Amino acid sequence: MSDQKIYLAMPSGDHQFIHELPAAQALLKAKGDGGAICLVTGRAGAVVRLHPSIKGVMGAQSSGASLVSFNNDAETSHGKKQGYNAPVSDEAAFAYGTALNALLAEGSGNNLRIGGDTVAFWAEDGAAEDAFRTLFAGSDTKAETELRERLLAVVEGRARSDESLDTDSRLFVLGLAPNAARLSVRYWYPGTLGNFAQNVIKFWNDMAIAPSPFRKDSADLPPKPWALLYDLAAQKDAGNIPNGLGGDLMRAILTGGLYPTTLLAAIIGRLRVEGEPNRVRNGNVDGRRAAMIAAVLRRNFKMEVPMALNETVTDQAYLLGRLFGAYTYAEKSYQERGAGLRQKYLGAASATPARMFPVLMRGYEHNLASLRKAGGQKAGAGVRANKAVAAIMDGLTGDLPAALPLEEQGRFFIGFYHQFSAFYAKPEDAAEALIGNEGGDK
Repeated sequence: MSDQKIYLAMPSGDHQFIHELPAAQALLKAKGDGGAICLVTGRAGAVVRLHPSIKGVMGAQSSGASLVSFNNDAETSHGKKQGYNAPVSDEAAFAYGTALNALLAEGSGNNLRIGGDTVAFWAEDGAAEDAFRTLFAGSDTKAETELRERLLAVVEGRARSDESLDTDSRLFVLGLAPNAARLSVRYWYPGTLGNFAQNVIKFWNDMAIAPSPFRKDSADLPPKPWALLYDLAAQKDAGNIPNGLGGDLMRAILTGGLYPTTLLAAIIGRLRVEGEPNRVRNGNVDGRRAAMIAAVLRRNFKMEVPMALNETVTDQAYLLGRLFGAYTYAEKSYQERGAGLRQKYLGAASATPARMFPVLMRGYEHNLASLRKAGGQKAGAGVRANKAVAAIMDGLTGDLPAALPLEEQGRFFIGFYHQFSAFYAKPEDAAEALIGNEGGDK
């Protein structure tokens, strides 16, 4: 290989070594004094030995952490030490360090927390920045509703006389996470506001389900990734959010790519462990989890998932989820218990239906008989439950499956959510019955 010569064919037909070109010579003449070609700018210059400390990243050292650093003996094997292993000029290092510290500074308005990641964002104009901030960290129902309508109008090509959003405006989003004394770049999104709007609306459509868990003050609000991630954490503690899941979820939202493969497993895992969500400060946890399951099934598995209760769907997993919802409703209508069907059997019923549903049927028959004897409203609840059970049983054909794969367990839970909610006339009543909510969203 050392004897080979690499030529560049010139337009005139002449040949010349690449390293003899004037442009190549200009790049190669940076010598001594730590000079090299900057990996950021492509210009020759003095290389920074130690990169600036970046402050404000959640979980990192309070004194700051480096985006680039080398401190192992193995990294000196080619005679390069510290920053000389990845040459960046003093000018470029100062520029990115100053910019990041300004964006991450408290009160800058250009950073937020999503899961275990710290997100810095900026745009070419203030309207694009405001749009990102409102969608992912806003708390003003009116502003969120208005922005949602504006983005939908932009994507659908509907002209608005008051529209001030420039779809060609450049938007940049950087996700950072702590990694010992360094920082990890979890994702980097350079795009336009128009592309961002398309991908965000695709995310909203993926998450569509009824009754909507994102409805507040009679307005449909955009789902917020940080709130969704709390529903995957034990005790709703941010420290218990699965590592890396926040970054993977944001990457899927921003780019329109597949959701992380671990997302569905994390949701089903929480449903199995919890049985029933905590009753304090949880908001409509069931609805948000059902929406996330629907999103993964629609995008990753290309499945058609009904947005609301669909009594014509013949899919076994969906029907079994509906049946479990009817059994749960009958039990809840008859008598509140410390540990009901959902807490004890949801995970097992969705994973191994053939083993669990004969047991559940016996319990349902007892509850149904008790409801009929009780009379009044309880008898009416028994009639509603029995009518639903009879219709669902007509749709089930063949033997019950011995086991359901993970994606079918997701359809099971969606069927449960739809059927149980449908027993209540008003969506707010359904949410109250599902979660026994005593406070707002976390």
